[in-house]
Amino acid sequence: MIRGSMRLLAGRNVAGLCLAALTLASCANTQGRWEHPTRAERTWERDEAECRQRARDVIERDFRERERSASNRDGLPAAQPSDVDRFAANRRQASLVERCMTGQGYKRVSAEE
Repeated sequence: MIRGSMRLLAGRNVAGLCLAALTLASCANTQGRWEHPTRAERTWERDEAECRQRARDVIERDFRERERSASNRDGLPAAQPSDVDRFAANRRQASLVERCMTGQGYKRVSAEE
């Protein structure tokens, strides 16, 4: 029982660290900002925040599913994600945000504009 509890805690710690890294990475916006031709400017940030949250939810769900399937295979907690895993998750999250925003009619503009 103790061994199983320790495995569960270790797996949760790994997932928590991954989610924290994703959250911090998703806050950085170095590619400019989003603009919409017909929506009020005050809604732009809210819409982007909603898209980011949806993307984060998808990424977190994927991490949990991957962790669950890995621990089910051998009974041990999933290995800590590598830098490559985190990089891929960040890229996927950015892609999901981009798709969400463009799907709503937004266009990315550079910070200088």
